[in-house]
Amino acid sequence: MTRIRAYGLLLAFVLLIASSAGAEVNPEAAAQAPLKFYQAVNAKNYAAAWGLLTEASKSRLTILVAEDAKQTPAEIRNLFDSSDPRIQAGFWDSFRGSAKPELYVTFAYKYTGDKAGSHVIQASDPGSQNGKTLDLVVKDEGGYKFGLVETYGI
Repeated sequence: MTRIRAYGLLLAFVLLIASSAGAEVNPEAAAQAPLKFYQAVNAKNYAAAWGLLTEASKSRLTILVAEDAKQTPAEIRNLFDSSDPRIQAGFWDSFRGSAKPELYVTFAYKYTGDKAGSHVIQASDPGSQNGKTLDLVVKDEGGYKFGLVETYGI
């Protein structure tokens, strides 16, 4: 009886590990997350851009803007979440001007694997002669989200 119970516990443990391994990665969908983000920023669809960011990116950007604006993070997060015109004119238009999304929308994006719990997306400029690439962070948070802060260490 103890041997049967031990096998049962072992089987339950193996099944628990297998079920917690997570869903398979959809490489094409994961690779599209940064592209969709930059397309939204380029089109000034800031509500969509905000929705395409990881929670870590949203939290960090909220804190940075709150410090700069001398407001609470909760107030700034509400402005971001509601796509308030003040945050669009202040943060998003400034970000759009400095981030050069018009360049990123021309890049090729390819899933290259996983690292430290994130998906790695390689971005490359098809017109570049030097062949340099940029590794971008994407996470699956109920859909693939671009880790802006995680990628650039903001």
